[in-house]
Order: sequence, then C-alpha cells, then structure tokens
Amino acid sequence: MAEFQSRARGGHTPPQPRFFRAQGGAVDPDGRRIITPAGSTIEPAPDGGYRICDRQHHCRQAGSLWEAQQMVQWAEVHHQALDDPELPGP
Repeated sequence: MAEFQSRARGGHTPPQPRFFRAQGGAVDPDGRRIITPAGSTIEPAPDGGYRICDRQHHCRQAGSLWEAQQMVQWAEVHHQALDDPELPGP
C-alpha cells in the first residue's frame, strides 16, 4: 500500500529488505521505518544502529539491519517481547 501511495504521488519507493517484502511487510512513506505484518518496527537510531520495537512498544537496539531483522523474526515466531532477556541478540 505504501508503495502504491508513494508512486501515486510521483515519489520513489526505497528498496525493502527481502525478508519483509516476502512476508508482506511495508516501509513508511518517508522510507525510514520498516513495519512487519505483525506490527513490529525497525528504524535507524541516531548512533548508527537500529531501534526495533514490537506491537506492545517493547524496544531494544540492534547493531546492524541484519541483526535487527533476525531479532524481530525470532521474537515474532516465538511470540516473545523484544525486551525479553531470553531473546538472542547483543
């Protein structure tokens, strides 16, 4: 939907990571935040890493986009909050 709206306004849609595109995710119209079908988000953090949050607003930091995608995918598949200490990550 965001891709359609962006193109309808004559804008350019930035490329999306393959995992989220395959799973039906989206990128905000500003192109900075990835939103998964389950409602989790990944967005760049000021320190150069990525801030990831789930639908319940549990958040944590990831050092790279790949690491952020892996943590979000694992949390969604295992139905765990992103701030759960059992979640693999940094």
